[in-house]
Parts: sequence; C-alpha cells; structure tokens
Amino acid sequence: LLKAYIERDSEKIVSELQTLLHLLDIFAPEGATQEIGLVADAWSLLGSVCTSLGEHEESASAFLASAELESEPRQRLAEISNAIFSLNYRERTTPTDWQALYGRYAAALPAVKPYKRRAYDHAKLRIGYLSADFRLHPVLYFLWALLTCFDRERFEVYLYSAVTEKDGWTDRLQDMFVHWRDIADMSDEAAARQIKSDE
Repeated sequence: LLKAYIERDSEKIVSELQTLLHLLDIFAPEGATQEIGLVADAWSLLGSVCTSLGEHEESASAFLASAELESEPRQRLAEISNAIFSLNYRERTTPTDWQALYGRYAAALPAVKPYKRRAYDHAKLRIGYLSADFRLHPVLYFLWALLTCFDRERFEVYLYSAVTEKDGWTDRLQDMFVHWRDIADMSDEAAARQIKSDE
C-alpha cells in the first residue's frame, strides 16, 4: 500500500492503479480477513484513482467496497459520501440509484435521532449551509454566487463553518455574514444543538 501512496504523490496514476489492482488481487478473497483495514484502504485509494481517470461508476463501486470493510464509522460514512460524489458525474445515475445510496448513508447513521419538526414563524426564510470548505476550495467556487447574491429581504442565511484551515476567503465570508457559526471544534451533537437553536 505504501507503494501506491508513493505513486500517488509522484502523480503516477496508471502505476498506482496497477499497484492497487495487484494488491487487491493478492488479498481477495481469503486474505481479506487477515488484512481487512489494508484492503479497505486499497479500495478507497482505487476509488480515488478511478475518479481521477473519469471512471465514475468504477470509482463509486470501489468506495462502496471500502465502506463495506471499514470498521471506523466516520470513515465508513466518508466512503459512502465519496461514492455519492462520484456518481454525480455519471450521466445515467437514476433516482433509484440515488435513493439506494442515500439509504446506505442513512443506515450508517443509526445513532442519529432527528429532532422533532415544528413550524417556525420568521419574517424571512432561514437557510443554513454547513461546510468544511468555506475557504479557497472548489466547493466555495460553486457556492459563491449562492452565498453572495441571495435576496436579503426574503432570506436569512447562516453559515456553519467546520473549516480547520482558515484563509482570507474564510475571513471574507465571516465578515459578510451576521450569522456565522464556527463549529470546527464542536462535537456533532453540539453543532446540531446550535443549528436547532438558530431555527
């Protein structure tokens, strides 16, 4: 697996792909039980390589294979999330595919209990965005117009920032919004309470 990481850092994508396929061939199927963490990592790396090569169906399959083997709950969620992200680029992803993937994600969160819904009576519709990418990042490129060009007479926007490496763009957004919440150091439960209290 170390060889694959070295090839990744050297931007030798094809060599990394070959290394990962060889490694997975060695450990499948009986060896997987002995080195399950290594195999989960290899599947995850393969998913990333396939994404780089534009092979999004294969990428999603690899991430889901990693999720099946992953013992760490947060990493399992990350792998399912990676699969969902990959399938955004596949033209023939159906609503049924999305429903199945979101169902897998929800199933990986059995301890999460939703708050009871209630009606709110605010003069403006409150919208909250939660991201770890309120910084110089492709996600911010996509969100910029959404975050800066909304009708302030009709909408009240809250940004819940989980950014751990802040930059000038983070500062700029923070200065633009009255409702900025830094949740990077909060537990998931504390962040959920903050969001709920902001209604």
